[in-house]
Amino acid sequence: MTLKIKRKLLVLIILGLSFAILSTNNNILKINLDNDKLNVSSVSGNIHITTNSDWVDLKDAGNITGQGTYTDPYIIEDLVIDYGGSGYGIWVENSVVYFKIENCTIYKSAANIGDSAIKLESVKNAIINNSDFYNNDWGVYLDNSENNTIVGNTFTNNGGIYLGYSNYNTLYLNNLKNSFLNVFTLTDTSGNNLWNSPEELKYTYENKSYTNYLGNFWSDYSGRDADGDGIGDTPVIFYDSVRVTVDSYPLIDDTENYEVGKTIESGGTIPGYILSFLVGMISIASILLMKKIKKQEFLPGFYPVF
Repeated sequence: MTLKIKRKLLVLIILGLSFAILSTNNNILKINLDNDKLNVSSVSGNIHITTNSDWVDLKDAGNITGQGTYTDPYIIEDLVIDYGGSGYGIWVENSVVYFKIENCTIYKSAANIGDSAIKLESVKNAIINNSDFYNNDWGVYLDNSENNTIVGNTFTNNGGIYLGYSNYNTLYLNNLKNSFLNVFTLTDTSGNNLWNSPEELKYTYENKSYTNYLGNFWSDYSGRDADGDGIGDTPVIFYDSVRVTVDSYPLIDDTENYEVGKTIESGGTIPGYILSFLVGMISIASILLMKKIKKQEFLPGFYPVF
C-alpha cells in the first residue's frame, strides 16, 4: 500500500473515531433555570396580538424570530415591560401557532383590578418560560386556552395564576411568592391541568442527585421534606368555590436551588471529562503517527509514491 493511501486511511480512521465518540453524547436535553434573566436595559411597551397574522407583522417588523412551527416557534424575548395601568403586558388572542415568551420581566407601576402581566385568550401551543412577573393582579391569565406550558418563571406579589375555561395546560418549576390567591379557576376548568413536570426529571438538590417529578415552589407551603430530596411530603391543595387544584410534587425551596436536567439516553452516554480525554488521546496518537510516517520518507532506500 502506498504512503499516500496510508495517510488518507489514517485521516479517515481518526475522523471516524472522533465522530463516533461525539455522536454518543449528543442526546442530552437539559432544562435550565437561568436566574440572570435580564439582558436589556430599556423598557418596552406592551404587546397585543389578536390573530395569527399579527405574528407575521411582528416578525416583518423585526420584533420577533421564528416561523410559528413546533420546531421553530415565534419567540418574544428579552423584554422589560412596564405596562402601567393599561391592563396587560403581553396579550395574545385567537392564536394556534407555536410561540414562546421567554427571558422577560413584566410589571405594572399603576394599579388596576384585573391587570395581567400575560393574558392568553383562546390560545394554544404557547410556552412561557424563564420570566419574572411582579406587582400584577395576575401574573398569567388564561381564558379558554389549552395545551400551553408555563415553566421556570417567578411570580412575586401577584394574585397568582388565573385559569378560566382552560384545560390541558402544564405548569411546573415556577416560583409563586407572596401571591394572595396563588391559583384561581372557574367552573369549566375541568382539572385536567398538570401542576408538575410531565415526566420524571434528573436534578441535583443540596449536592445530591435525584430523579422525580417536579412541581412548583409556593412560598406559603408549610409541609415537610423528611427525606431531603427537595420535594414536599404533602401535596399543595387549593380550594376555590368550584374546583380543587393539586400540586403533588411541591418544591420545598426556590427553584434557583435546584439544578435540573433531563438526560435522554440512546445507546449510552459518555461523561464530558471522559469524552475530552478520549478526543485528546486520539489527537496525540494522530500526531505521533504522522511524525512516524514523515520520518519514514527520509529513510535510506525508501521511495514514497505520490
